[in-house]
Amino acid sequence: MRLSVFTGSWSIQAIAAVCGISDQQGLLLVDRFAALLDKHLVQHVADLEDEPRFTMLETLRAYALEQLTLSGDAETLRRRHATYYLEFVERAEKDLVGPRASIAMKQLSREYENIRAVLHWAFSGTNADQTALAIQLCSLLWRFWWIRGYIYEGQRWLDLAIANQAYASASQLASIWYGSGILARVRGDFAQAIKALTTSLHLWREQQDLSGVARLLNSLGVLFFSQGNYEQAYAYFEESLGLFQTLKDDYFTARTLNNLGNVAYKQGDFEQAVQRYESGLKLMQQGNIDYSTIALIKVNLADVARVRKHYTQALQLLHEGLNIYRELDDVESILFCLTNIIEIAIDLQQAELVAQLLGAADALYEQSGIARSPNLTAAYKRHIATACALIGEPSFEQGRARGRATAIEPLLTTAMDTLISETMQ
Repeated sequence: MRLSVFTGSWSIQAIAAVCGISDQQGLLLVDRFAALLDKHLVQHVADLEDEPRFTMLETLRAYALEQLTLSGDAETLRRRHATYYLEFVERAEKDLVGPRASIAMKQLSREYENIRAVLHWAFSGTNADQTALAIQLCSLLWRFWWIRGYIYEGQRWLDLAIANQAYASASQLASIWYGSGILARVRGDFAQAIKALTTSLHLWREQQDLSGVARLLNSLGVLFFSQGNYEQAYAYFEESLGLFQTLKDDYFTARTLNNLGNVAYKQGDFEQAVQRYESGLKLMQQGNIDYSTIALIKVNLADVARVRKHYTQALQLLHEGLNIYRELDDVESILFCLTNIIEIAIDLQQAELVAQLLGAADALYEQSGIARSPNLTAAYKRHIATACALIGEPSFEQGRARGRATAIEPLLTTAMDTLISETMQ
């Protein structure tokens, strides 16, 4: 009955915490659990990183949950379950930026069905403590939703948190509006993104939180950059860079230097762009490593190499960045890499490959809820026109349809191998 509060799969540590079993009762836990396994009431599903995982057939779980409810213990178990996973998310969220980001993302993904169940339970209750717990989870999970591409779902939870903001602390509310603004930008809703990000900026300023202010200025810069307003973007980036350097925040200093490099790139100053990119990369390689930032900068350096027709260098840098994003399963960044791969394929006149990659990109954008920015939309239209001119519209559409029906991972591997082979001829 106690195990019925779990969904998906779960660990021994979770069982002990939620079922209220102390260290002194460890042998009892092992004996009881072995009996459940022997009777096939619980199933061993996997060992992940030396951690065994277990699950229960849904029909058995439904019956056990019914019995738990009748016993009167359901609320106690639900609260233990929620508390355990809130503490789990609090630990994992701290590692979403930094060298352990890939591990933290995998941990959160592994436990996400239980985390989602906690959100449903917490938001559906009438108890203020439940709502407060749900809001705390939302303030911590928005980066996970963004990276994983759970854009629609994440926005729904954040909207619920905002609707219940009376139960939120000022810092939680600032974080929730921040996440809402990021997801709105990713969806292409720039008006909502500006509203949410400026609300968050106001809240951080009220709290005199320089780190929060700097992050919001940087994100507003990204928002204006994605719309082609490079002058306004530059102003936000410059202001945020000064704050990050004052705070000695290497991670955000490196990302802001990258963003300033992007402005220089768009303005045609490739030397300045490379200088800024390499300054950010040096920061990441010296101390507080964040692989996502390293990937971002390498992919941008790859695009400069492509413009200079240094295709071998471009593909090597792109390969290194893409591998990091694949490890993180960072959907928006994989789409960003796809655009750069398509640019190289266009330059090398690999129109059939371009058609397939565009089809795969279309499918991934639709599945995730991510929208192309105005900059990327302009490039997308240019890619279609160029490929159609090379192989004709019927062949292009056939290739795009094949790409839509192909899994993204093998297609990316094939594309990189094809382009690397082409540059060696």
